[in-house]
Amino acid sequence: MCAVEPFFGPVPGPLSPRAEQQLAAVLEGLALQPPGDPYRACRWLMAQMDQVFHGVGASVGFAVRHGEETTTRAPGRVFGWSPGLFVHGDEVAHRVEMTLDILRQRDFVEDDVTRDRMRAAGRVRVYVCRGYNQHSPLPDGLEGAILRRLRLADRMTVHIPLAPHVEGVLMVDRKRAPVFSPQDAWLAFTLQRYAVACLRSLARACGYLDAVAPLTPRERDVVRLLLTGQRERDVAHALGMTPSALHERVKEVYGKFQVTSRPELMALWLTGAAPRPPEVPPRRRGAGRKPAHGA
Repeated sequence: MCAVEPFFGPVPGPLSPRAEQQLAAVLEGLALQPPGDPYRACRWLMAQMDQVFHGVGASVGFAVRHGEETTTRAPGRVFGWSPGLFVHGDEVAHRVEMTLDILRQRDFVEDDVTRDRMRAAGRVRVYVCRGYNQHSPLPDGLEGAILRRLRLADRMTVHIPLAPHVEGVLMVDRKRAPVFSPQDAWLAFTLQRYAVACLRSLARACGYLDAVAPLTPRERDVVRLLLTGQRERDVAHALGMTPSALHERVKEVYGKFQVTSRPELMALWLTGAAPRPPEVPPRRRGAGRKPAHGA
């Protein structure tokens, strides 16, 4: 069986000049994204990931812990974790939905590779399904089921801890060879350091951070429009609600974030939310530490 491989450090050799230019452009663009519009920032990030990694539709989402690991299967949960909101483009929506559909089913086996992946929560991990080898067989368990069902050549997933109970997930797929390389994994590992502010902002907009409970889909829409600075009556019109109904929703949102006004709500995003100016890592020369193998 070909195990999903984690990646924890730099690969031997320098990045190519083209890869360095791509990385610099992404880091500069991330620093310019407005902290008050996390959906826009994440969609921009996904488009850049597709260009850098030659993917066919990147997505951004979350994994949410529900108590301790349990051997009791629950629909949509894998070893105590379940997927949160996923943001994606139209061209990848069906793949995300099919992935979630596999998680909802009870007929796949929760394999040791997936268990080890989730037990490693709390540190950044980069996984590639085919182990940098396009001739390797598809892995068993959950990852293999996803690749077969979606007819993918490979999938790279970056897990980024945001809180003890929440991880951000960057995911990019390839439908045909070549599979992802160690240099792709190094780029993803480097990129996540600057994408974490973007993911944290989106997680907050979903109620996964700084809220007493996750937001409902309708509450997410309300927060998304409130953060643009629109008046409540304009937000109500955009969502097809009466002003009084919207006002009740806004009060529920304030209650979940434990604030009493819109300035206090927006301060959660505007205070310390902007990423620091990017610094492109220097080109590595000579051999470096090889990536770790085994979950």
